[in-house]
This record gives sequence, structure tokens and C-alpha cells, in this order.
Amino acid sequence: MVLIIIVVLVFCAALAAGGILLQSRLNQEKKMPFLSPLFYHIIFIFTFGFYGVWGQFLILAVAGSQLTPEVISSISVISILLGLPFLIFGWMMLIRFAT
Repeated sequence: MVLIIIVVLVFCAALAAGGILLQSRLNQEKKMPFLSPLFYHIIFIFTFGFYGVWGQFLILAVAGSQLTPEVISSISVISILLGLPFLIFGWMMLIRFAT
């Protein structure tokens, strides 16, 4: 199970890095200022994914057997709260791109 989580994490990280590199390269080659909010939306959503979602899995993988269920629950809530500003900014950039 841990091996599957690690493989999926690496796959998600590679997709995120590839998407950001592709978007930044397109932004440099073709100067289209209306695509800038879309670029920031992608970055903020990927950042939320790694803080809010993958943070919980990493904490469970590293110290899951040593923590009580109450501590694990509070850590998962804190992890999501740390990523929440990135999600909100990502939504704002998506709205800005749509308008």
C-alpha cells in the first residue's frame, strides 16, 4: 500500500511539474496576457493539492503508527487549512481568467 502511494505521489508531482513547465514555456513563446491568470490558477491548485491532500498521506506514511487517531485527525485538518489559501487564490485566478 505504501508503495502505491509513493508511486502515485511521484506521478502527481511529475504531472504538476510538467504542466507548470509547459504553461510557462507557452507563456514565454506566445505573449498572451489573458493566459496569465490561467497559469497562476494551475500553480495555486497544484500547490493546494500538495499541501492539502498529499500532506495528509505523507504524515500518515511517516508517523502514522506512532500517532493516536485524534492527533491524526487534527493534523489532517491543519494540513487542509494550510492549503486553503492556495485553493482560494486558485479559484480567484480561474474567475479572473473566465471574465
